[in-house]
Amino acid sequence: EPRAMRVTQLGDTRKNVLWGLLGSSSRLDRWETLMEDSGRSSASRFGKTLRGDEQARLDAITPRVALKCDGIVHSVHTSADKKMLATGDSSGNVSLWRTRDASLIRTISCSGPVYRVDLSFDKSQVLSCCDSGDAKVWDTCTGEELINLECGAPVSCGAISKDKALVVTGDIRGSARVWDTLTGEVLLAVSCGARIRSIDLSGDARVFVTGDNNRCATVWDSATGQAVRTITCTHEVYSVRLSDDQRLLATGDAMCKAKIWDVTTGKLKQTMDCGGWVYSVYFSGDGTMLATGDQGKTVRLWNVATGQLLYKLDCESDAYSVDLSADKSVLCV
Repeated sequence: EPRAMRVTQLGDTRKNVLWGLLGSSSRLDRWETLMEDSGRSSASRFGKTLRGDEQARLDAITPRVALKCDGIVHSVHTSADKKMLATGDSSGNVSLWRTRDASLIRTISCSGPVYRVDLSFDKSQVLSCCDSGDAKVWDTCTGEELINLECGAPVSCGAISKDKALVVTGDIRGSARVWDTLTGEVLLAVSCGARIRSIDLSGDARVFVTGDNNRCATVWDSATGQAVRTITCTHEVYSVRLSDDQRLLATGDAMCKAKIWDVTTGKLKQTMDCGGWVYSVYFSGDGTMLATGDQGKTVRLWNVATGQLLYKLDCESDAYSVDLSADKSVLCV
């Protein structure tokens, strides 16, 4: 079981997952979809898909270049423009990469294993969430530490708002906090009563959602701390994700299920069976596709409206993190 939402933590295997694995080294591979070449290989990768027919797009995936990291990669995140990739690893490094040519931009050293990284919308800042109990915001151009948010417990998850004014964090003691990134002040703190495994912040930063060991997915008002919607699940909630329009909430749980909920009514809309505990869920920008990563060593892409499985990618180890670009052209695992 991953500790405190280590997003792509792979135990002692020293391998990363991004649509599979390649060898025993810590590395990330780039994938492109080429209609004339549908071969696959194993590795941590970010993939590009063609526009047009969806199934043809999904069926044409080929590996490109490899990115070598210093330790086990716990988290990956691509920028909104898909030009930058951030990785966080067990060696306490945040690495920034150019997706164009897989070149390393810079490496930022943190105070402990990095469980989560999150790039700002304009990719000028990156958030790191660490085992040491702090969340830090860094300047991606200079590598300078902009602010240190001391949480007092290992920070399992976090997110930065589009305007970079707010950061939300969740820790293993069950505390979720909203921070002012200019002053470092805690604007709001709520308790989930159990370890928070996942957190997501809406695009307008008005609400955030937590998933915890109390089997709850809760949507919170960022200004008041009021629970807008609490959804009780049957098992621990490992991952949560809001659709861009905030109408849908996806959850991944310890019952090997990915579920889609109506945020307004709390009604369950779809249930998808996965191959193991569902560690990660991620909506496309238009809310029509959901990516899941699970303990069963698989990444799956689903039709949100019907719950139909569109594509399955077999990995050589558990898929702890999935990141799908808004236009469905890049997938990170």
